[in-house]
Amino acid sequence: MIFRHITYIMNVVATILGLLLLHSCNKDNPAYNRENVKGTWIVTQYDGTPLDMRDYTVMTFDKDFNVTYWGIQSKGTGDYQWGNNLLGYDIYCCDLAIFGTYSGIYGYLSPVSTHQEYLFSSVEDSLMTISNAVYQINDAYITPPFSDMTMKKIHSKYASTDSLAGVWQFLTKDGQEYNNHRIQFYADGKLVIYHQDNPGQWVPMGDKDYFNKYEDFLPLTIWSNEEFGEVNHWSVNCFRIEDCMPKSGTMTLFDQYSEYKLSFISAN
Repeated sequence: MIFRHITYIMNVVATILGLLLLHSCNKDNPAYNRENVKGTWIVTQYDGTPLDMRDYTVMTFDKDFNVTYWGIQSKGTGDYQWGNNLLGYDIYCCDLAIFGTYSGIYGYLSPVSTHQEYLFSSVEDSLMTISNAVYQINDAYITPPFSDMTMKKIHSKYASTDSLAGVWQFLTKDGQEYNNHRIQFYADGKLVIYHQDNPGQWVPMGDKDYFNKYEDFLPLTIWSNEEFGEVNHWSVNCFRIEDCMPKSGTMTLFDQYSEYKLSFISAN
């Protein structure tokens, strides 16, 4: 009799705990986090403080539990490129685990293994904050440069590179005339920057450059460009798109130093 009474109490307690756990998961649905996380997110804040654009990382979670980390990768010897690493992830209700190997980002030139665990502290459809619980590099526990990481979701139509496709003429830089450069975006992510050597003579400044686009975030990867990068080095120049209206032929870009006004010249 006593045993059955204890068993009944334990079952009640287990049921209550289960209901509390279920309620604690976002949207009153324990599967919400697992479904909502799928897609592309830009990490824009650490501990509530906005990051410099050069410190942004982009994370794409797919349905097969792979997560692609995009960011500025150090190649050594002063070279930097926008690149990616493929890791794995898993979700159980309010917990997110990320694991695998990456290199080039966060200052790691050689491949390192990582295991990270986070709690979903605030989740909306297009905004998410996760709190670090475990952070391991090569099986060693370390303190990450943040406690909370906030990211915004980018819908696929706003990440399309073809929305910029065409030739754009630079007009001004910080309000001053700046019309000796053009930039050509291709739908496949290729990029060509031109300099006007003589009136009407536009010369490509390179043939290896490329770009990525994540809503209003535009990182350009440029080889040996004295105007927008460094000579004989790969550089990443990050811009924020203030407005882009090809139909009206205008675009405004901001990097960490300046504001640029551009005009749409022609399609590719």
